[in-house]
Parts: sequence; C-alpha cells; structure tokens
Amino acid sequence: MKQLLTNSCLLLALLIALCSAPSPARAWNAKGHRLVAAIAYRSLTPEDRDALIEILKQHPRFAADFERQMPDVVKSGTKDQQQEWLFGHAAVWPDYIRGFKGEESDKYHRPTWHYINWPHYLSDAEAAELAMPPMVNRHLDPAMTPVLEQNLMQSIARLRSQFVDSKYSAEERAVMICWLLHTMGDLHQPMHGASLFCKPLFVQGDRGGNSILTRQSGNLHAVWDNALGNDDSFREVNRHATLLLATPEMTKIGTASQASIEQKTWLEESHALAVEHVYDQAVLSHVRVQMLTAKNVDDFPPLMLNEDYLRNSSKVSERRSVEAGYRIAAVLRQLLHP
Repeated sequence: MKQLLTNSCLLLALLIALCSAPSPARAWNAKGHRLVAAIAYRSLTPEDRDALIEILKQHPRFAADFERQMPDVVKSGTKDQQQEWLFGHAAVWPDYIRGFKGEESDKYHRPTWHYINWPHYLSDAEAAELAMPPMVNRHLDPAMTPVLEQNLMQSIARLRSQFVDSKYSAEERAVMICWLLHTMGDLHQPMHGASLFCKPLFVQGDRGGNSILTRQSGNLHAVWDNALGNDDSFREVNRHATLLLATPEMTKIGTASQASIEQKTWLEESHALAVEHVYDQAVLSHVRVQMLTAKNVDDFPPLMLNEDYLRNSSKVSERRSVEAGYRIAAVLRQLLHP
C-alpha cells in the first residue's frame, strides 16, 4: 500500500509538472485567428465571400480537415454561418497541421512562416554588436531565402504574388487562402514582429518572447497569443466579432486601417507596439536582473505579470484584431480583382 501511494504521488507530481510546463507558443491562438477571420469575412461583399469559399472547397484536405471538423451547431445553421466558420477554420488550419506526421507534415507544415525576429535591443551598443546574428532570417524579399525557410514577411509577399498567377491550380490557391488568412493575422500580433536581443541571454533573440518565462500562459509570447481569450467556439467568436463591429470606435479604426495594406507597415506597427506595450519597464527590469544572475533562462523564476498589463494586452489585441480583419478583407478583394 505504501508503495502504491508513493507511485500515485509520483504520477500526480509528474502530471502537475507537465500541465504547468510552458508549452511552445504558436501564433494568435485559435480564438484569435477565428476572430480575425470573422471580422474579415463580414467586411467582404457576399459575392467575394462566395468566390473565396468556392476556392477553399478545392482544398486537397477539405473533406478531412474542414467538412468533418464542422460542429453540428454550424452544420444545422445558415449558409452564411457555415461559410463564416469555414473562413475561420481556414485561418486556423496552418496551426492545425502542426500535428501532421511524415509526408503530410513535409507537404504542408511550414514552421518558419509564422514569425519574423525583427530586433529590439536593450542598448545602442548591443544593437551594433548583435546587428547580424547568424541563423536569424530578417530578409523581406522572398527571393533571398528558400521557400521552406522563409519568414513571415517573405511568405506573405510570395503568397500575394502567387495567388494571382494563373499557373497555380485551384487546389494550390485554396491552400494559399489558409496561409494568407493565417499569416496576415499573425503579423498583427505584436510578438510575431519583434524579438528582444541582448547579451548574454538572447544573442539570437528571445524568439518573440518565447524565452521569457511568465507565470501566466508559460511565456511572454503565449500571453499575447492568448490575449483575446481561449474559447474558440463558433458562438463565442460570433459574439466577440459582433461586439467589436458594433463599436463605432472599432469600425472607425478598421476602416482607417485599410489605407495601409502593405505588410511592411503592419510589421512596423507590430514592432512599435511590442516596444511600447510588451517589453514594458517591468519586463525589461526582469530581463536585466535575469542577465546578471542566471546563466540559463530556465534557472530564473518566471515573471508574474500584473492585472494592468494583462488588461492592456487584451485592449491592444482587440484593436489589432479589427485592423487585421479589415486589412485582410482589403487584400483579398485586391487578389480577387487584380
């Protein structure tokens, strides 16, 4: 009996450790991507919605990854509800395929397309010293890097160019829609357009905040990925999108944002937001103390973010989700009607 209790305690401890360990951050979480896609969908004309959905239905994995995944409540709903769900699921699909194995993973999974480590430095001296770290791809021109290794900015530029090229099939364009919805949404998440570089901890960057451990969500990147909430049900996404679009200030922000549909502008905005709101004084003070006392990021206690920080992350993220949705709609209109 004593041995059984000991084993049970060890198992419980292991489960707690696994549940509390920082998970690898991805992008906006599923709620964030579905919310951005819902705003984009509602910003399109009915004709453009239908045209995009017809292309999406040519997706080589449409039956397995879309039709079979559609919730019953959506299946029994209206055509418009079904199409909006498909749009949101397309935006999530590039994260969904992270679970693929073997040939399917090789064919579709592109881990480097989700981010660009655009630098933020602690000092001018470090900016000069760490200006060109090896293994960090900051190129903006797709031609500079092989397709499988391209960063977020390169992948968006290439996808926008290829979508209007008649040599690509409907199946290929359907996959492109998924990646366009996803990557353009990602670029509006501040931590997908910024990375802190400093010595000795982050000479290759902090991987968009993934290396700064926090009590909430595991790490700084994940805090911002989850800033729009975690409930990605159709009902919740519909409620949140309706609330944002019913707010005159938000619709004004969204409409104004469509004047800038070049991804370099979006990168500059996200980076500036990261500098101002993500890497605030509390976060930077934590990093500076960590630099002095720890040789490894895992040897330092996680940062506890205060409620003001978390509320602000949600506020900033809601605005970015609206800007992303309106801009994605504008880009898709341009691609459909070149």
